[in-house]
Amino acid sequence: MTEIDDPQGNSFGARFGRLVRTYRDDLGLSARDLTIKVWNDEGRKSSLSRLENGKVPNPDAKTVQAIAAALDIPPEEIDALRAPPAISGDFGAALYALSRASRDQMEAIATRFGIAGAFAMSDAALRDALEKRAEEFRALQTDLAALRARFPQLDNIIVQAQEKLDQGDTEAVRQMVRNARQVLHDARLREALEQDAALLEIDAAALLLDHKVDEAYAVLSAAADSFAGIDPMEPAQRRILRYFGRLRDYGLHHGGTGLIRSQDL
Repeated sequence: MTEIDDPQGNSFGARFGRLVRTYRDDLGLSARDLTIKVWNDEGRKSSLSRLENGKVPNPDAKTVQAIAAALDIPPEEIDALRAPPAISGDFGAALYALSRASRDQMEAIATRFGIAGAFAMSDAALRDALEKRAEEFRALQTDLAALRARFPQLDNIIVQAQEKLDQGDTEAVRQMVRNARQVLHDARLREALEQDAALLEIDAAALLLDHKVDEAYAVLSAAADSFAGIDPMEPAQRRILRYFGRLRDYGLHHGGTGLIRSQDL
């Protein structure tokens, strides 16, 4: 058995160790009795002690099978230990109902929050620790609600984050932050590009007044291309929908290279 530090006591080995201790006590076996029954070697008593005290997060399969057989632990009970404890129903609702939560429910919530040493805490201490986390959870819910009012353009993203938070998925909230930052960044970038494009369009109009068609074409092309960073399709759309007509109309009225340059767009 490999001994690894597992301060939270959430590993399979730690949970198996607690189960072993429960079965051993129920059967009235001493640690020495079980050690001899499993290994036929009283000197292995310290190995059993480390296991029962959660010091062996990953016991080897042969050890698990031997101890389970000695204590007649059903295989399905061992399999259940390998899966993370589940929280029935809505995670947010579970936090609001801590006063009625069972020990298993509290341990499941503690596992989700990564509360160190939760399995060794008394019911009162564990409930107190969870109440503090519940306060932080509710504060995050409040912050998300305030964010919706502040940034209505992010409403869909925030609503999804609220739903995921109620399921206990804090990583989804962090992903929402990343997505929202990108949306706001793109919005600020677009606003700046639109302002810059408006100035370039004035520049192009002044150039056309001076019959400087090639220079106006270059300016309008630059204005269109500046949007490529936020939408690869937008430069072409701007060229066709906004700038083609300007150069075409100039060419129709004044001749010269206006019509040619409008086709280049």
